[in-house]
Amino acid sequence: MLHRMEYGWILGIVQGLIFIFVTYWMRVPPASGIAVATLGLLAIVMAIRAEDKWELPEKVIWLVIATCMMMVEIQAITHDRSKQDQDHIKDITEVGSRFDQISRLLQAVQAGINLKVDADAALMRESRRVQQTELKVRALNLSRDIAGVIIRAQLQEMAAVPPISRGVANWIAQQETIEGNAVAEYNFQFGASVKDVVAQLKKRGALGKITDCDGPRGTASPAMVSMLRFTYLNGCAQDLQLGASKLP
Repeated sequence: MLHRMEYGWILGIVQGLIFIFVTYWMRVPPASGIAVATLGLLAIVMAIRAEDKWELPEKVIWLVIATCMMMVEIQAITHDRSKQDQDHIKDITEVGSRFDQISRLLQAVQAGINLKVDADAALMRESRRVQQTELKVRALNLSRDIAGVIIRAQLQEMAAVPPISRGVANWIAQQETIEGNAVAEYNFQFGASVKDVVAQLKKRGALGKITDCDGPRGTASPAMVSMLRFTYLNGCAQDLQLGASKLP
């Protein structure tokens, strides 16, 4: 059979130590779980002491300790809730900061893409302009070269003009030969280039479907064809200049 434990200095020391811990926890709240467990243990001790018919001073001290412990528990719960709120706010702030950073990165990427698109468009425009400039230069160079062929042939014809006493029959034959040679020189040196340039000018709408560079149409004698082709050389040189002038 257990003997009744009288209230003395041992219980007083225990109560004092408990009170010291409780007052410390009031300044530095523990985790809410620790506070609840301590309050439960304190309730068990008080229940055991109540069975021994504790005296009034002991009751008052235990009541004060229990009241303080309850305040500690309330502070611990409040502190935990406050800490949870702060952690939640911190998490939200961190997520918002990361979102802002990602948003800025996406904006930077979009700005880079826009710069690339603008640069590509400008490069394409400049490339077309360069191509058109090169085509214009080729057309003008060919026009100049064809004019040179015409001038040389005409100078040869002037040099071959016979005196009046000899008649013009032989001179006409020489003229056909000179113009035929000029057409042959044109075909050999510039024919392929003229065909390519004229095709590109037509593609860009700078020339119509039919030009003098295409040569005479219809049937005629070989000598007549040579003379006609020579006549068309002058028109071809003019068409090349016209097409070059219509390029932007």
